[in-house]
Amino acid sequence: MLTVPISKQLADVMRPEYTRNWLMWCALSIRRTGNMAHVLTLPSPDLASQVTKRYSTTTTTVNMGASNTKFASEADLSKDLTGKIVVVTGGNSGIGKSTCMQLSKQGATVIVGCRRLKAGEEAAEECNAQTECQEGGGKGSAKAMVLDIADHNSVKAFAETFSKNYAKLDLLVNNAGIMNVPTRKLTADGNESQFGTNHIGHFSLTGLLLPSLNKSSSPRVVCLSSEYHNIAQGKKGVIDFEDVNFTTRPYDGWTAYAQSKLANLLFAQELAKRYPNIISVSAHPGFVESNLLKLPAPALVLMTPALRYGMKMIPPWDGVQTSLHCCLSDELENGRYYSQVESPRGTVGGWPTEKEHMNENVTEENARKLWEMSVEMTKVDY
Repeated sequence: MLTVPISKQLADVMRPEYTRNWLMWCALSIRRTGNMAHVLTLPSPDLASQVTKRYSTTTTTVNMGASNTKFASEADLSKDLTGKIVVVTGGNSGIGKSTCMQLSKQGATVIVGCRRLKAGEEAAEECNAQTECQEGGGKGSAKAMVLDIADHNSVKAFAETFSKNYAKLDLLVNNAGIMNVPTRKLTADGNESQFGTNHIGHFSLTGLLLPSLNKSSSPRVVCLSSEYHNIAQGKKGVIDFEDVNFTTRPYDGWTAYAQSKLANLLFAQELAKRYPNIISVSAHPGFVESNLLKLPAPALVLMTPALRYGMKMIPPWDGVQTSLHCCLSDELENGRYYSQVESPRGTVGGWPTEKEHMNENVTEENARKLWEMSVEMTKVDY
């Protein structure tokens, strides 16, 4: 057992909602006695080292075991992308930022699409600083542009500005997303927030950028989906075509998330069918530490290693490997779903993932119906 003094910051971690919903779930239990916290279970050496370093304590740890994370090939990660134009939505943090960093490092011109311009500019500056530090000087670059994927007017403005300033688009990474919004909220366009952000916004963006994609000799679209397209915390991934926005049915955050992630997968599949000249695939990055998980900083001191163990969560660089494989590999099967191997259920993923490991609702009929419904909702027909 590890005993640490409770500071004002650590006290936040002791709040019941975090110990109940996160710490106990990840096999990390804490008992509070006065101004001391007794950490009863330390599932990872990483957790022990972080807490010990911060609070000058000692502890006993257990071995986490080996990782089975898949990585993009060295050949793909060393390709020269000079002259390639890339758009990454949600490129200011997590997987999106890691994607921007790597692609700009390899010579691409990367547009960081971000709701908050300052956050996007900071990410772009990091990308540019990285390329400048490369031996011989970097060829790639990054630039931030405002893009609120949940607002059709913002999506339209982004597409118009991009088309005026760039002659083509080689790669679109539909990365931005939100997860498990606890109460029903609507986007600026009146859509349920997760479906509107994760799918509808990207459907519109892809359609509006289609002329630019068609000007590329090898256009590609990568849609970030999730293993939760199948089951999200016990909630089955189903698209309710009669009530996609939870107007009449009871709202549940995980049900809405699973629906949106299933939509990402079906959209990529249908895009490949309708536009075979465009390589279109969907990807599950793995269960990654990212801004999808909104925890206060003090909680993350303890939570990050515990989440890695309990949920098999992986760092952004490990998680970006599936995205990078889909962005860079010449061996993709068009329309397929690529999933990082690591998952709570074991080694169910694959590059690409076989049908038996996917939701039975992944059908051509559902993909067609989703497309037609999305056209009706967005008025973007392509």
